[in-house]
Amino acid sequence: MDFIKKRVFFFGLLGFVIAINLYIFSFKSGIWWDEGVYIGISKYIWSFGNAGYFEVIRPPVLPIIIGAFWFLGFNPLVAGKILVLLFFIGMLFLTYEIGRKLWDRFTGFYSALLLASTPFIYSYSTKILSGIPAAFFALLGIYLYVSNKKIKPKTLFFCGAFLGLSFLTRFPQGIAFGTLMLFVFLSNIKNMKIALKNCVALFSGFSLIVAPYIIYNFYAYGNALLPFFAASRIIDATAWFHKSGVFFYAIELFYHNPFFIFLVFGIAYLLYQKSIQKIHILIGFMFFAYFSYFSFFLEAKELRFSLIFLPYVALIASLGMNRLLKAMSVLIYRTDAIKKLKASNANNVFTVLFIAASFMTASFGFITLNSSHLRWLEAPQTQDPYNEFLLFVENHSTNESILTSNPTIAAYTDSRVSYLRGWVAADEIYTREKDMSSTLIIDTCALDCAPDDFICHESKDKFITKTKKENTELFSTTANITGRLCVYSVYEINKA
Repeated sequence: MDFIKKRVFFFGLLGFVIAINLYIFSFKSGIWWDEGVYIGISKYIWSFGNAGYFEVIRPPVLPIIIGAFWFLGFNPLVAGKILVLLFFIGMLFLTYEIGRKLWDRFTGFYSALLLASTPFIYSYSTKILSGIPAAFFALLGIYLYVSNKKIKPKTLFFCGAFLGLSFLTRFPQGIAFGTLMLFVFLSNIKNMKIALKNCVALFSGFSLIVAPYIIYNFYAYGNALLPFFAASRIIDATAWFHKSGVFFYAIELFYHNPFFIFLVFGIAYLLYQKSIQKIHILIGFMFFAYFSYFSFFLEAKELRFSLIFLPYVALIASLGMNRLLKAMSVLIYRTDAIKKLKASNANNVFTVLFIAASFMTASFGFITLNSSHLRWLEAPQTQDPYNEFLLFVENHSTNESILTSNPTIAAYTDSRVSYLRGWVAADEIYTREKDMSSTLIIDTCALDCAPDDFICHESKDKFITKTKKENTELFSTTANITGRLCVYSVYEINKA
């Protein structure tokens, strides 16, 4: 009971956050590409390749967790959404606890509040994507480290294990492990024996989780690092679609939550405060490593990529906010009129910020969720062409493999799904696998061609024309999506 009493404002915020997510769940929500892929991989793993779809570039942890529920008979879409919401709650709680442990309960609460009052985060807290679960596991590892006054090798082992889980949930989370490893080494550099001992303990925990995956890759593909290189190539290939410049995150994060301006004051405090403890610098290290990588080294940029470093942004911004308020209170209380106030400045500011930020969450959040460019949240439609297409796929049972341009359908069928992997490669894959497949499913808008990629556009037209002639059409419909004509077709493959 004392645990809840000390965190009463946080749990009030948590109730508000859960209410927003439940509101979003009440709407009809289409499945995103990555969601369908993760569900497909989960089925593939737990059926030993007899169902679903597999992509080597995807980390395995999230599909393994979701697949366990599918294996037990639960709907993987529902189970996955509930799991991500629980991870989101855990992410908020750990952000609060890290801020409270490192500084005070005000900084911890402001940090959780900044996350909860950032509207775009609700686009992902209700989606089966890896960013929030990966952030949770990394924060859990960091929390173990900062919550122990005397760091023991056993603690570092578990820190490494959780960071390993984070890495195998989203590969860029290797940044968290590398940063903590460097910090542990530098913190004990005066005693090289302790430094090496602690680094070995951290690495051992990380390796316990990651090594089996590396070994599997070596025996399965002949290259232990294949998934990492393949994922990097995919990102480079699609950078044309996402590229937005090095200031993308600096601009977008401030645009979505103006309170992130206090990040400047937090960074200044970490840099210039002479009496700051070494453990406090760790959060600054984390922020700098993440922000540098995603802003300067990774061309492809999306707001969802920021989910894994957003808690550190919130922590430093909250630190800046809290320290600025304290500095202002010292100046204000020097005046005779203010001295007569009985309530403390900190508590007054705390209450005002709580109400203001909560109002901002409600207003900005609902505006964002209902804006026209976010099609993922919309009122149910009885005659939506894409939904009719998915319903047909769901009811079209087959024991043989399905060839498709849209792997999202793996969420709607327990058949084995093979992906055409781009219009240029589509004909080769189709020719190789059509005798082992019974159905061809084409979504013409699922695969994008760069505007100036004429080879891709030509390959797309030729492939669609060829497959339409060679196979029996079972279903076809069209829809106009954001100015593009999308054709959804299902064919029975005619064997030679």
